[in-house]
Amino acid sequence: SAAISSGITDADGAFQISTYSLGDGAPVGDYAITMVWSKFDVMTRTQVGDHLQGKYASQDKTKIEWTIPATDVFDAGTIELKRK
Repeated sequence: SAAISSGITDADGAFQISTYSLGDGAPVGDYAITMVWSKFDVMTRTQVGDHLQGKYASQDKTKIEWTIPATDVFDAGTIELKRK
């Protein structure tokens, strides 16, 4: 099975993608980008909820697609998300 790449934004919305180790990026290829805007629950130590109401939460719903090139740096630019 394919590895899953992920990232968590900082307070300014910037993020780095990790696949196998922290900040190592994503393998070259085409991706359907999924995103959730959740809150960290200190009691359960998990992320909960989605302020985006699931609009970008699955591959069949998201409209965000990236092609990761064979370069050391890929800048996705500004990603504008809408709740509705």
